[in-house]
Amino acid sequence: YTINKIYSGAHQSESTSAGVRYPTVNQAILNGIELGSNFLMYYGHGGPRSWAQERIITAEELTNLSNFNAAYSRLPIVTTVTCDFTIWDLPQYNSAGEAMLKNANGGALSMITTNRPIGTGYGDSMNNFLIEQFFKKVGIENQTIGKALNEAKLNYSPKHQNNKSVSILGDPMLVIHRPQQDIEILSIKNKKDVDALAGGKMQALDFITITGKVNQLSNTSIDNSFNGKIAISLYEKPETKTILSESNWAEKTFETENKTIYKGTGKVEKGEFTIQFYVPKDINYELGNRKIKFYAWDEKDGKDASTLKTITIEGINEEGLNDDERPQGKLYMNNLHFANGGITDRSPYLVGCLTDNSGINATGSSIGHDIVATLDGKVQDAYVLNEYYDGGDANPCVNKNFEDYQKGQVMYQLKNLELGQHTVNLKFWDINNNSNTATLDFVVMENGTGQLHIDKLLNWPNPFTKDTFFHFEHNCDSELDVMVQIFTISGKLVKTIRKTVSAEPFREGYRTGKYAIEWDGLDDFGDKIGKGVYIYKVNVKGVDDTVCKGSATAVEKLVILK
Repeated sequence: YTINKIYSGAHQSESTSAGVRYPTVNQAILNGIELGSNFLMYYGHGGPRSWAQERIITAEELTNLSNFNAAYSRLPIVTTVTCDFTIWDLPQYNSAGEAMLKNANGGALSMITTNRPIGTGYGDSMNNFLIEQFFKKVGIENQTIGKALNEAKLNYSPKHQNNKSVSILGDPMLVIHRPQQDIEILSIKNKKDVDALAGGKMQALDFITITGKVNQLSNTSIDNSFNGKIAISLYEKPETKTILSESNWAEKTFETENKTIYKGTGKVEKGEFTIQFYVPKDINYELGNRKIKFYAWDEKDGKDASTLKTITIEGINEEGLNDDERPQGKLYMNNLHFANGGITDRSPYLVGCLTDNSGINATGSSIGHDIVATLDGKVQDAYVLNEYYDGGDANPCVNKNFEDYQKGQVMYQLKNLELGQHTVNLKFWDINNNSNTATLDFVVMENGTGQLHIDKLLNWPNPFTKDTFFHFEHNCDSELDVMVQIFTISGKLVKTIRKTVSAEPFREGYRTGKYAIEWDGLDDFGDKIGKGVYIYKVNVKGVDDTVCKGSATAVEKLVILK
């Protein structure tokens, strides 16, 4: 499960989550919602416009949330058993909870929430009952959220006055999904054949090989029909953290496991898998147990499986790595079609595709060895992106020339950028602390409500023999009417293509789809035209001229080969 638990007090706020760490509580919540946690729970002070006296999240922020990006679209179930966050029964109020639920671009799929103030003791206890009931197994799944809420109220106190203030907005038959099948780990060994499952200790810079299988639903026999992927997360040893008590200012401690040593993916073929990776140099060398979470899925057959293991890690492999090669990376905006210096909107997704023979360091355990993005040289406002790194092939970064542990991607949304030219730098490290920097220039433009603009018109392949595709960058987040005209060098029109192109910002950014506008090399009469150089002109206007005003034109050359 991916669960974000957000707790808040009047004096200090602390965010904990299953393997997720963010620089602020506000960022934890926003990313928990946007990146698609299955289940997000908040408990603390609340009101119709925000969470906590520190305003860790506000109605305005919830209104602007988007759950759609180049990799996926997900909506979480959100629980806010706090004071009157969602006043759904008084039409004169437009509460923050309603903004979260009604957000057309994302927010919450369903909410267990409150429309009136509740007592602190009630909220504390009810959240514990809800957690227990949400993950209560009924058959092969968890019970529905409607049943969970009902059972939590009955178990706490059927006649408690605050029960009436807690209700479900959304489908009560939803469930927090439970992986259906079991993963069996057969061995976790280093190069010296020390097996962690047999009590052996792993070390920093060890090369780990994990073998396992996905079992059938009803027994421990291998599921030979399971073909898909497996994700692994190795967590650092638990840390003890301190917070202040709200009542008497006395210090209180709690344990958290929110640092990730390694995150990656592998392939499952006929129910079997092998995962390999180096344990990074930047970890805690003290003796202690570390948890490894495994989750496998078969998209074709809709099956999934999971398990959790614990291994012991202590010290560092003194033989180390003979590795002084720098990691490599390339940056894009929104997708891999983006060209350096291209156009984006004001809140584009920064995508970094990274590779290294030993693996990328994303632990965040050593000062100065973080994955850091810097915009326009403003070091004081740098973004630490360790927790946004995913190892292995991931949409859109796919590289067949490297093993899963040798590659990965960073995806992070830059928000509310100023109009004009920008430069972003990404500094990253491999697990043996060699570093490198990737740079990208881009132009932020307002949407086409002022004037439609196109740039970087091209066709690919060029030259071509059979088919080619036209595409360009633009500043319209709605549909475009496109006309492509192909001329001979002497100016004779030989082909006209008309196409309506749907701009899908969360997939393509301000760029037409790679295969959206196709030409087969034939003229308007369906005849082949001769080889040589041709001129093509593209004229673009918005389907809805209130969204994208005016029109724009660009001209380029193409070459046909026979």
